[in-house]
This record gives sequence, C-alpha cells and structure tokens, in this order.
Amino acid sequence: MDFQEYLEEFYARYNVELIRAPEGFFYLRHVPPR
Repeated sequence: MDFQEYLEEFYARYNVELIRAPEGFFYLRHVPPR
C-alpha cells in the first residue's frame, strides 16, 4: 500500500508498530522502548 511506509515511520515515533493482518486490515502494536 502506498501509505503504509509513511504510517510506519509516523507511528515508530510513538513506539508503535503498524501491522498488516492477513485479512487485509491494519492494527497497531506497542513496541517497548529499548
């Protein structure tokens, strides 16, 4: 998807990962800071 890369970069600022589910929708998952 053309917007997926942009959104992944945006959400990474907030320690959140954008995941695309096999069913075709997206969801967010918190990534603990290192």
